Order: sequence, then C-alpha cells, then structure tokens
Amino acid sequence: MDIGIAFEYYIKELYKTKKYLTHNTTFRTEDNIRIQIDLTYKTLFTTRFVECKYKTKKIPLEDIAKFSAQLDLLDIKTKYGEVITNSYYTRRAIIYAEKKQIRLYDMSDLERLTNKTKNTINQEILTLYNSKLQM
Repeated sequence: MDIGIAFEYYIKELYKTKKYLTHNTTFRTEDNIRIQIDLTYKTLFTTRFVECKYKTKKIPLEDIAKFSAQLDLLDIKTKYGEVITNSYYTRRAIIYAEKKQIRLYDMSDLERLTNKTKNTINQEILTLYNSKLQM
C-alpha cells in the first residue's frame, strides 16, 4: 500500500458519517473505459465524487483537469466533484476548479474539520499507512 491509499482511508474515516459512502469504486464509461473514483457518497439529492490527493507539493492544475475529465467521461456534472488534499493548490488549479465548480478542500480545511494540527494529521496518516503495511 502506498501513502496515497492510506490518505484515502483517512479521508474515508472522516466521511464515514455520510450516507452510502463507498471507497475505491470503479466505474465504466459507455465505451467500457474504466475510471476509479476514490470516494463517493450520497447527500439528500445528489451523489458526490471525491478525489483524494496526498502530496508534498501543491496540487497542480493538471490533477484537477484530469479529475474533471474523468467526471466528464462518466457524464457526471463537475459540480458534484470534490478534491481533498493534505497540501494546498496552485493558483491555476484553484481558478480551473472554480470554473468547473469542483469543490477543493486543502490542509486548512482538514485542520478545521478534524480540529487537529497539520503535524497531527500527517502523523495519523503515517500511522495508518504503517499499520496497513503490517497487514
């Protein structure tokens, strides 16, 4: 398991109160192209699609554009997409996400959501990663 998968599990635990939460779901387009979405969950009226990004640098435009393209291939409106990271986003990524109506959550959002510091969050992710390695 890599640290990115451990981050997905960490986010899954944060989202566990969401109804119908699924992890690592593979969808197929009409052309039988496989697309993996990290997390999905249902709200009262919609299904949300979440991409988790564990990075040591800022998330670039290309990562957001790729997620947007995946949603487009699945005929999912990008306004139902979310990207969550342990890092932050480049200015270009933020502008692109705003135009596509993709919600972005960064480390500051994680700190508010968990009421924990960046160091504590990263330590918990590493602990989860190490525990999964031993399985």
